[in-house]
Amino acid sequence: MIKDFKKIVVAFFLSEFGRAMYFVSITWLLYQLTNDPIYTGLLVSLGFLPGLVMNVFFGVVVDRFDRKKLSVLANLLSTTAMLSLLICFLFGVIEPWLIMGVHMVLQMSGSLFRPAIQAFMAERFPKEQLPKVFSQSSSAAIIGGLLGASLGGLIISMISISGSMAIVTGSFAIASITLLLIRNAAKERAEAVVKKSIATDIVEGFTYLKRNRFLLGLFVIMFNGQLVFHTSLGFLSVYTIDYLQQTAAVYGLLDATISVGGVIAAEYGANYIYLSLMLPISLCVLFAIFQSRQKSFIQMTKQAA
Repeated sequence: MIKDFKKIVVAFFLSEFGRAMYFVSITWLLYQLTNDPIYTGLLVSLGFLPGLVMNVFFGVVVDRFDRKKLSVLANLLSTTAMLSLLICFLFGVIEPWLIMGVHMVLQMSGSLFRPAIQAFMAERFPKEQLPKVFSQSSSAAIIGGLLGASLGGLIISMISISGSMAIVTGSFAIASITLLLIRNAAKERAEAVVKKSIATDIVEGFTYLKRNRFLLGLFVIMFNGQLVFHTSLGFLSVYTIDYLQQTAAVYGLLDATISVGGVIAAEYGANYIYLSLMLPISLCVLFAIFQSRQKSFIQMTKQAA
């Protein structure tokens, strides 16, 4: 049981490490290739499509099929997509549409991996151990994401983008092997007495969502949060190159800083005492951004004159 728990933690770490390093590498590569922020916007927007469409089906799929196999399949999908992109890059046939296609595949596999691995952990470990399992696996994922973003920029600067993509591919592959080595659940899931079609399950899910407005509002909030988060990360490469005129190493550190901010916000937001500090801090940040933008605008006006 302890060995399986360690394997779960390693798989979480490697998967998030690979995804974070991938995003730093791919957004940097895309802007270097096109020198056009419109492509970055397309990358972010198209990345949302697989989740919006397939998440409706993935919940039903995870309920019906082997969760371990689905988790492995998701990581193998990511491995194959990254390997294909790496080979195309090495042979000099890289194109923006290929990058966006791979990005959509990785986003889709991530949307499958998260519910599948969580459901697998719930059936693999005893109920009393689940809080520890979920907590430590989440911590491993956060650490992996921070290291992946930070090291991704450094590797691009010191070695190459192909080196970064090779590490990402290896991370996904090792995560897949690690998951394969985990034993299946000791007890089989109880089969439903009345089997329903996938379409029926989906319709019932939408009906339940419609009746629970709180969940609908929560989904809207989460969607907006993800939209702001991914847009910020996506256009950070454009900002780093054009405005800051810095290297990929700085971009990776800035990317990791955003993630650190999210961790800190989650920790302090959980405690009501610190909520009173968020308003003045937010106002200070907004004021600083306004001052920075105002100075930039004045400088641009002077240069234009």
